[in-house]
Amino acid sequence: LGSEVARLVRDYRAESGADDPTGDAELTDAMAELLTCFPVYRSYLPYGHEHLKRAVDDAQARHPELRNAIGRLAQALSDPSLAVAIRFQQTSGMVMAKGVEDTAFYRTGALASLTEVGADPSQFAVPTDSYHRAQQVRLASTPHSMTALSTHDTKRGEDTRARINAISLLPTIWKNFLQRQHAKHPLGDLPFENLLWQSIVGSWPRERQALHGYAEKAAREAGTQTSWHAPDLEFETRMHTLIDALFDDPEVANDVTTTVGQFAEAGWANGLAAKVLQITAPGVSDVYQGSEFWEDSLVDPDNRRPVDFGERARVLAALNAGALPPVDASGAAKLYVTSRALRLRRNHQELFTEYRPLPLIDARTADVTPRPDYLAQGLTQTRDEAGSVECAIAVDRGGAVVVASTRNAGGYRGEVGVLLAAGRYRDVFTARIVQAIDQQPVQLTIILDTYPVALLVKESA
Repeated sequence: LGSEVARLVRDYRAESGADDPTGDAELTDAMAELLTCFPVYRSYLPYGHEHLKRAVDDAQARHPELRNAIGRLAQALSDPSLAVAIRFQQTSGMVMAKGVEDTAFYRTGALASLTEVGADPSQFAVPTDSYHRAQQVRLASTPHSMTALSTHDTKRGEDTRARINAISLLPTIWKNFLQRQHAKHPLGDLPFENLLWQSIVGSWPRERQALHGYAEKAAREAGTQTSWHAPDLEFETRMHTLIDALFDDPEVANDVTTTVGQFAEAGWANGLAAKVLQITAPGVSDVYQGSEFWEDSLVDPDNRRPVDFGERARVLAALNAGALPPVDASGAAKLYVTSRALRLRRNHQELFTEYRPLPLIDARTADVTPRPDYLAQGLTQTRDEAGSVECAIAVDRGGAVVVASTRNAGGYRGEVGVLLAAGRYRDVFTARIVQAIDQQPVQLTIILDTYPVALLVKESA
């Protein structure tokens, strides 16, 4: 993007830097460093000015010899009335897209679901308190901003990521699978192998051609073994042979199918939990085309494939007639909870005016759970003495109570409950009545006996 950087320097000179004694070469280095250090895609001055300040501090710390030039540029880049500031905001997004999203994210494969547009792979999890605070800030400051789990530009669809997230709960299974496949189809690039296999398992079953296209794009974007400008045909042949083995080698196909089966249920629970949290959280939720069912796409053009809206309309009509779908590969359960949550929010906006986290209580210890209070990919994870994982979160949105878990229905033993205000609640999804008594937690085994998510409304409401 050298021409864009040069244009920024010319704009700076024309508008406010005519008397700046700094040479053009030094200004170019300083401008490039500011773009490199910019921590997000862009600011919308005056909103997001703190990102520019962070970039200035970071750039000056990395290159003290450019401190003065960076400081002069920062003054101009802080003025939203200047063309250089406007163009800088446009250019920083290009740098993030090409340098991070389209390069670094294909070289970082420890957990592929973390390499998503706008994400930071170095941040594996955030404390639940931080998650709740972020939602409260959104409600107070930008309640009409959009929330999304999938777009035309996501690297992996929301439910592909949801299944990949389950790998973090069963790492030994994944390690053994990866070792078996590496022995059969070594590519000579272990990080990329891990990224590729996670994307395959996360989206399986998929079409042969779609996976060939994804593998080629991912490898060339990474640029470590092959690239768009200088394709390594030997490496790409091995890679395409790996993809063909999924369909032509029964041993590989069976191993993939078996491994997918070990992650599928946890992935479905993750997907439902994330979707219900998104729809009910502060902000205006966007349901990307096709994601009414499981959204198992990969990077574009795969995430822009045609959508069978007729099939979705047919299933929705059956759900409206009273069907209660199971959580299975059909995705009908996702369409069901999506439609019901959206209808409640549309018809009863008064139930979504607040944001109050609800405590989860562990009856074995009387402690407020979850321990150690970490929110991984949206939900809290804790381990009890037996090594099992409790993953749940509960929020009162001002009358609508959201309970979400990364376990399927029946995955709890009865020790963990959520503390609700006293009253009779009806679950929007199942019509089940839940009776809450003052100061007595309601067990998750009761609330989540059908789905890993619940949307409770007091009967009086």
